[in-house]
Amino acid sequence: MARYPAIWLLTFLYPFFHASARTPQDVFDCNLSSPYNTIITHLGFLKEGNYYPEIAAETFSQEHRSQKEAAELAIWLQQLLQKNKVNIDLSQVPKNEQYVDPAAKYHRYQLTQVFPEIYLVKVKDKWIYSEETAKSIPALLAEQSYPLGIKKLQKILPNSFRKEILGLYLWQYLLLPILILLIVSIRRTIIYILEKFLPLFSKHKNSSQVRLIKSIISLLITLLISIGVLPMAQLSATVEQLATRLLKGASLLSTTVLCYQWVSVLVPHTRKKHTKKIKQLNLQLMMLAQPFMKVLVVLTGILLTLKALNFEISNLLTGISIGGIGFALASQDTIKNFFGTLAIFVDHPFGVGDTIVTGSIKGKVEEIGLRATRIRTHRQSIIYVPNAKLIDTHIDNHGLQNYQRFDVHIAIAYKTTPVMIEAFMEGLRETKTQHHYILEDDKRHICLESVSDATLKILFCVHLNAPNQVQNQQYKDAILDDITKLAKRLGIHLVSLSPASQE
Repeated sequence: MARYPAIWLLTFLYPFFHASARTPQDVFDCNLSSPYNTIITHLGFLKEGNYYPEIAAETFSQEHRSQKEAAELAIWLQQLLQKNKVNIDLSQVPKNEQYVDPAAKYHRYQLTQVFPEIYLVKVKDKWIYSEETAKSIPALLAEQSYPLGIKKLQKILPNSFRKEILGLYLWQYLLLPILILLIVSIRRTIIYILEKFLPLFSKHKNSSQVRLIKSIISLLITLLISIGVLPMAQLSATVEQLATRLLKGASLLSTTVLCYQWVSVLVPHTRKKHTKKIKQLNLQLMMLAQPFMKVLVVLTGILLTLKALNFEISNLLTGISIGGIGFALASQDTIKNFFGTLAIFVDHPFGVGDTIVTGSIKGKVEEIGLRATRIRTHRQSIIYVPNAKLIDTHIDNHGLQNYQRFDVHIAIAYKTTPVMIEAFMEGLRETKTQHHYILEDDKRHICLESVSDATLKILFCVHLNAPNQVQNQQYKDAILDDITKLAKRLGIHLVSLSPASQE
């Protein structure tokens, strides 16, 4: 054993080489014992994820043709049925090996009433497609694959153009530049229309992202047009099917990139254009949704592209689902915070810029993130509160107040006479009536608050209806200015003027 290691190594590896050398016919059972089994073999082995045309070729006789020619016939027949939307009801297909057509009185089964030329016959112990079917398929398919007068073009051209060079006829070499010119012309026309009539393109001509979007659209249009005109080239069934699959995959990939870039442009554009019309919370929701939209677009695009390229994605989907379960178990707190974020955006308990009180925390909301909300306190420090905790506790939102109470403690000199005090308080009441932003039911909230040895204190209390903090401060400044002018006009000495906001 030690003297002949190479022999023993070859003996050990032989089963693996033998297995790799086996053909699909050796692996799969090719059952042609009945019309039902033959149709299953033909159409079943031409499906995506189970594509074996060499097995489907067994449904045609190979006495007068090669396996490659028989495979092309099987593919053409499948294309013919698909183009005419012919669905074979397998429940009506006989499973009897000795089936006899009642009208023809022999072993024959017509596949569909749409094409009476297509039928199965029994040869020895196998049901296969008849020779009439094999001869009729190219003609039937050609009748539907010669748009725009291609068939007439073939009749006009001399017979010398039917000479075959490198697998293509001369008339096909003549047709290809015409098709390319047609594709380019249609693409340029559509791009001109997009630039002319789409407002997004006309307003952002210098945007690199928009230019990229236009380039992707032009590529996508080219690919879609190519898929439409490809049958006009009359390539072989195998080449046409492969080219169509590649073009569809490229078009889906281009669509994915287009949607990804469109999401990148659309959200910032909406934010700049509608800032005054859309609430800040909704704008932030759009910004937070942007990365999720991108991830969804990428995953969906990749899966559809792989499926179009005939890759088996069921195992990939299974792996993604298992990985998703593991990820969910490992990041429960993160998921809770994420759903807390969704609850905040749905219920709108507060928004960016609102002053809130939650537990022992009080401050202004600066940002609502995916995991936590950032709050700036009156000490100008930042506190990050997990969103899962925010939705499970009480929130006092001062930003949603319809008004804000504003108290002014006015201290005047003790020597001020009662007449001057009464005139001063009457002037304060008139000051209230002069401002529209002071609530009507607050007109009488003026009183003598306290008396000391040196001063008399008057409480001036109002409720301000201010839409934002800026205008609120402007209203307060106007009120303090009016009080100062009133005291000066009456000759009253102001000892102190102490404003205080009561939320």
